[in-house]
Amino acid sequence: MIKLSKDAMKIGRVRVIDRQNKIKYEGQVSYKGKILKFEGYKNMNTGEIENAYPVLEWSTK
Repeated sequence: MIKLSKDAMKIGRVRVIDRQNKIKYEGQVSYKGKILKFEGYKNMNTGEIENAYPVLEWSTK
């Protein structure tokens, strides 16, 4: 699951959230013939992925 979420974040859409100093990623990967969607947050200062999780649909926020 961790590898899949990292792969999804590499090729996903990016949105900067300035107030929180984070970058939000929305990405998807193929796994066993299915498409899995992930959202995740990366710290802009450290480049560290702080949170990543699978979703059914991407949030609109």
